[in-house]
Amino acid sequence: MIIIGIIFGIVIADYILKEYVDRHINLDKKKQALNGKIIITKYYNKGAAANLLNKNPKLVAKISFVTTLVCAFRLFKERNDRLKSLAFSLIIGGAISNLLDRIKKGHVVDYLNFNVKKGILKRLIFNISDLCIIFGAIIYIIRDLLNCFNHHK
Repeated sequence: MIIIGIIFGIVIADYILKEYVDRHINLDKKKQALNGKIIITKYYNKGAAANLLNKNPKLVAKISFVTTLVCAFRLFKERNDRLKSLAFSLIIGGAISNLLDRIKKGHVVDYLNFNVKKGILKRLIFNISDLCIIFGAIIYIIRDLLNCFNHHK
């Protein structure tokens, strides 16, 4: 039941933030948060991460849908492994939220940017769903690596 709560929590929280940004922040405006460490800005992303495939948003939506289904299947299959369940819950929640944007609006509303001087983080604009997908993937990889090391002892 916690798994469903995590998924819905991500979808609802990100939806609220996306709607707020979409309604209250102009495309060229930026607002600072957390003492200027984070920049709130609005960006419409038709592609996947880092605008990959931005010229083919329908393909991105199809890939997102299939990926979400695969993760949901894996979540059901591995529901006894709490760490993997957490990882898949984060990934699914983020994927569903972004997929709903793609279906409803034809793009994903991204709104977060780190205030750094240079590097890749300066150019990336993302949302809470993206962070959940990344953290879920990291948790999954770490869990598998730990499992791999434990089997070789």
